[in-house]
Amino acid sequence: MRPRTSALLVVLACVAGLAGAAVRAAGQSAQAARDEVADELAGARDFRPITVTVDDEGRIVLGGEVQLLWTKQEAIRRATEAASGREVVSELTVTANDDDTVTLGGVERAIRNYEYLTVFDYVSGSIRNGVVTLTGQVTSVRDKSGDLAERVSRVRGVQELHNELEILPLFRADDEIRERLARAIFSRPNFERFAGMSNPPFRLIVRNGIVTLLGYVQGQAEYLEMQQLASQIPGILRVENRLQTLK
Repeated sequence: MRPRTSALLVVLACVAGLAGAAVRAAGQSAQAARDEVADELAGARDFRPITVTVDDEGRIVLGGEVQLLWTKQEAIRRATEAASGREVVSELTVTANDDDTVTLGGVERAIRNYEYLTVFDYVSGSIRNGVVTLTGQVTSVRDKSGDLAERVSRVRGVQELHNELEILPLFRADDEIRERLARAIFSRPNFERFAGMSNPPFRLIVRNGIVTLLGYVQGQAEYLEMQQLASQIPGILRVENRLQTLK
């Protein structure tokens, strides 16, 4: 019986040795992945507050406080690419702003100054406890939704972003309606001063032949005139007038 016992002990020792080697290899692999992530984040000043560690499960953990939501998102993206398939866990926090009103002002400026917005796009931002929600509709000429989300994520005080922008479908018939609608409205004396303006006070949203009028006009006369002009455009199925008047 002794030879069998000795052989069994040898087998168990080999198994234990292989298991230990596997654990050491996994640990080395996790450490190597951590080093790759750390190197990836080392080059940018915005990433300097970020710590990179490995937890007990071999996951790469990002910690620390950064100034912008964009920095947090970009760090996670780069870390995920550099982690060689290992899971990346974010414990990053974003510096808060005590006044949501100040943050919302920055969000509104970021939206207003976006050069690709037109009279055919409508974007609105709201905020609660640093969490910003974008709503509205944008045309699909380019990735306006993605562009706006990135711009807003660079505003100080934005802790989290919910992008609920609707991308309007790409239909030739809707494009033709937009052209006719703009020609009809901007040729009128009450509205011609807004022609070519990237951020007019009103918006003309066209979706599947339905036109929604949004924003502000000077008074009741302009309110009724714009509705009448839109109703006369060929191809429009319905006009929803949600305009507000300034007086």
